[in-house]
Amino acid sequence: MFLLIGSAIVIIGTITFSGNAIYFPHLFRLDSPLHYLFGPVCFFYTLASFKTNFKFRYIQLLNLLPFIINLIEFIPFYFSSASAKIEHYNTLIETGTLIMPLHSVLKALIALSYLILQFYVFYKYKPKNILENKSQLSLVSWFTIFLSGQTVLLVGLLVNIATGFKLFSDPYRYTIIIETLYLYSVTIALLFFPSLLYGNVDDKTIQRIIQKEKYSHSKLSVEEK
Repeated sequence: MFLLIGSAIVIIGTITFSGNAIYFPHLFRLDSPLHYLFGPVCFFYTLASFKTNFKFRYIQLLNLLPFIINLIEFIPFYFSSASAKIEHYNTLIETGTLIMPLHSVLKALIALSYLILQFYVFYKYKPKNILENKSQLSLVSWFTIFLSGQTVLLVGLLVNIATGFKLFSDPYRYTIIIETLYLYSVTIALLFFPSLLYGNVDDKTIQRIIQKEKYSHSKLSVEEK
């Protein structure tokens, strides 16, 4: 889910800031609600990776409220004509920025809240004696990088807000750059350390899971497997 949302944000953002939004007007602002999903997705990814026997509950869908509210807010714009969207886009370009100050602040504060929750989960459920377990060592090392990256992103955004949006010409551009680096990092991490997909379990458990999945549709007998 993180890769899917991150990819959508990067693709739409790149089209927007490259000036090509006039050729794809119906993509303009589609990424805005997705930014509100960044914090919850990262949080549940961290929680599911470290808390054993984690199960998602329906009450946790309340974390989608900021996303839903922003989506409803933009529905009239989404259903407007292509010419109206292009005109609005060009007007914003003439003013020198595509930024929405209120949403920029809200997105940064919500992401900060979820980052704090991730650090709490990380330190509360972080496995002990990780040097004795290769998979758990990789997991802890990866999440140290994962959380540090979010910290860099949010510090930049918060400093930009504190300076009256003068640190960056447009904070969305900065966000897209960091999220692009995130996508590369996650992809590379999963390629070289697929055990990260299994979360906080030991090496023997991972091997049992792999063996079970490998022969899940096999007609071999237990002895032959």
